[in-house]
Amino acid sequence: MTSSPEPTQPTDESDETPVALESESRDGEPATAVPVASVAAPDGEPATAVASPDGEPAAAEPATAVVPPPARPDEGDDRARTTVLEAPPAHRHAAGHELSGGAGEDEARPAVVVEALGVRTPRHWVFRGVHAQLAPRSVAAVVGAAGSGRTSLLLTLAGRMRVTAGSVTLGERRIAAGTRGAALRGYRSRVAVALIGGHVGLDPELTLRHNVRDAADWARVDRHRALDHVEQWWERLDFSFDPHARVSELPALEQRAAHLVLATFGAPELVVIDDVTADLQVDDRRRIWEIAREVASSGPVVVAATLDELTLGADTVIRLSRDQPRHAAHPDQSDPPDGAHADQPQAAPDGGPQDPPPTRRQSIRETPEEPQP
Repeated sequence: MTSSPEPTQPTDESDETPVALESESRDGEPATAVPVASVAAPDGEPATAVASPDGEPAAAEPATAVVPPPARPDEGDDRARTTVLEAPPAHRHAAGHELSGGAGEDEARPAVVVEALGVRTPRHWVFRGVHAQLAPRSVAAVVGAAGSGRTSLLLTLAGRMRVTAGSVTLGERRIAAGTRGAALRGYRSRVAVALIGGHVGLDPELTLRHNVRDAADWARVDRHRALDHVEQWWERLDFSFDPHARVSELPALEQRAAHLVLATFGAPELVVIDDVTADLQVDDRRRIWEIAREVASSGPVVVAATLDELTLGADTVIRLSRDQPRHAAHPDQSDPPDGAHADQPQAAPDGGPQDPPPTRRQSIRETPEEPQP
């Protein structure tokens, strides 16, 4: 598994200009959210757009803070490990697993609520004013060019980047500016970061089995059950299961699928993955969205960032753009539903930092250290 410890605090040293998200109209009032929203930040002004299945964005709240990673369990002590694994959809009953929750009122409530979320450096907004309501077991796509703030948004949703404004609610847990200690650790324990390029991910030089063992240790899941879990998923996805193959030797689609599947160890409520379609052929890009959908159907909300405009299977699209705002009620539609609108974003300072570069490798489940103020 790979990653680096400090992708948590935006800096001002960058050649790219992140596009901040915006959900405010020119007169300062928040724009109405639609099931799929798109946004723009002309000339570097912060812009946001998000989707909300039914309802308007709530008022802004403060946001999150970051704490050091939890202690890693002793590799020789299986008693410290849980066995929380959700079987792939076709194998749930055969494997003795059931999906958590059920149909009804709980399914109707959003699993993730983002309210006026924003991150700012000492000089610039990385993004701001993000509103979203993500349904249980849904897939959300974050689309934008390099430097548009996609990675920063994912890290913020995961509780790995300090938030300047707004809040994120995940089930019964909520983080906002100044959230620290047990509250922040509790939130982060329910989120899995599947892939953040150069920061978090599988170790390509290790075998699939070794990566599974590492991920199982960090999620406190029994190693043998974890390997069986991955084999079931490979059967479900019609992949040839070779646990002794190095990850770098696997086809690109299988590598990306492995990141998603291993992130489900511990039954998180939210999984985030960056560059989900990078280096994939067109057919494989379609397939990875199908796989994301299958992973979401097993329990967690999946939020995937991509440079690609092809977002088949996404229930919600968050579009980061420098162009004029566009609206859509669904990824396949271009017009908003009656009454939905997004106004021109307000002006903001030009420029801004790109996401911080990686500094070292770490486990997929390890969390970055808290940056110094």
